[in-house]
Amino acid sequence: MTITWEYQGNTETVEFHKEDVLIGRGSEGDGPKPDLCLDFDPKASRRHARIWQEDDDYWLEDLDSRRGTLVNGHKLATIWGLTEKDVIVIGETTIRVSGLRVFKTMVLRPPTSQDPDEA
Repeated sequence: MTITWEYQGNTETVEFHKEDVLIGRGSEGDGPKPDLCLDFDPKASRRHARIWQEDDDYWLEDLDSRRGTLVNGHKLATIWGLTEKDVIVIGETTIRVSGLRVFKTMVLRPPTSQDPDEA
């Protein structure tokens, strides 16, 4: 997955080759360091949010951050099924995710023939 963030006019794109991405500030404290480090944003929590892949779906959850996580302008209250159209806001940082690998297949079945006398 590819994550593009924007903060105060600065934009950066980072590609991740993993199924679980921790987002937050990482310059202080113990515990796991975030994969996407937002040290520049003082309104982001140390462990703010997480994006992960489960089967063919991508999910976003807020990790009990102080200010919460917004998705498409709404405060995230539970886990969210993420799409490439979603706009995530953490602190004052806007985040978009692309390159979501979706391998869902649709099974097509041939139409069943009906005997006109049975209809």
